[in-house]
Amino acid sequence: MKNSTLLIACITTFFTITTKAQTVSTIDNLTLQTDTFWDGSDLSGGFASGNAYFLNSYQGYWASGWAYSNKTDSATVPSDYMTQLYIGKAGSGYLSSNYAIGTQGSITRLTGQAAGGVVNGVYVTNNDYAYNSMAFGDAFAKKFGGTTGNDPDWFKLTVRNYYQGVMTNDSVEFYLADFRSQNNSQDYLVRNWTWVDLTSLGNVDSLAFFLTSTDNGSFGMNTPAYFCVDDLTTSDSPLSIEASAIANFSMYPVPANNQLTVKGENLAGSSIAVYAMTGQIISETIIMSDVETVSLLNLAPGVYNLVITSHDGYVIARKPFIHE
Repeated sequence: MKNSTLLIACITTFFTITTKAQTVSTIDNLTLQTDTFWDGSDLSGGFASGNAYFLNSYQGYWASGWAYSNKTDSATVPSDYMTQLYIGKAGSGYLSSNYAIGTQGSITRLTGQAAGGVVNGVYVTNNDYAYNSMAFGDAFAKKFGGTTGNDPDWFKLTVRNYYQGVMTNDSVEFYLADFRSQNNSQDYLVRNWTWVDLTSLGNVDSLAFFLTSTDNGSFGMNTPAYFCVDDLTTSDSPLSIEASAIANFSMYPVPANNQLTVKGENLAGSSIAVYAMTGQIISETIIMSDVETVSLLNLAPGVYNLVITSHDGYVIARKPFIHE
């Protein structure tokens, strides 16, 4: 089964690829007064945006599931952490005001044409409460890295999918914080909106979001179990047998140098493209066989996206890679 791990928090910029029938859950269809949030106190049980429904449980307080907010980040040092619960560290939504806040085990159901189809991905960042707890420590949780900065701490979001009522073994992992490097300058806490590709999950009825951390105690995880998402993007079509096979591709070497080799089944007839993180297309090639070599000559060092589009126009794989 597939297990994709995104370990690098890339600089997030506007990135658009034209595909057939996709829908973006911007959260901006939901009305909020300025600098406020919705926590489920109306007992509606959740909210809809795009072709997705975000479940909420309210028991006199926001107990589980999703909330949404347009509050901005004004806290640069730890203060009252609970006032930061409804704030995203990025300071606003992705390219807009509203965004969703999730907690442990949050569920999102796909609706309409998206139900049973592929989820392209979602933008993710840290929640203020969790971020400041990891950055400074608090009464319950440690400062990540410890007093020396050498503790190999991490905080991880794992996305899993339900299909036809059953949770599959597929998952996508994203590190909201990672202090495992022996070089402390490479330690990071995510504070910008970062795209997380979910196409490897295949066909999806619902998404489940789970959080784990290296900081745990007698009563479970000490790190505050909150994160933020925006612009969940569904493809609104099921993954075909052909596209499913293409999604199981590999690319090497990574990091790449003068060329990148892509290998997989049923690649022939599809197209493969390299995009800059700004969304600018660098090159595009029609794939002639199940092993294709992409030239990276004259390409400046940096982070790029590799995008594979099926012969009928569906983007069925998007993966970042580093060019040295």
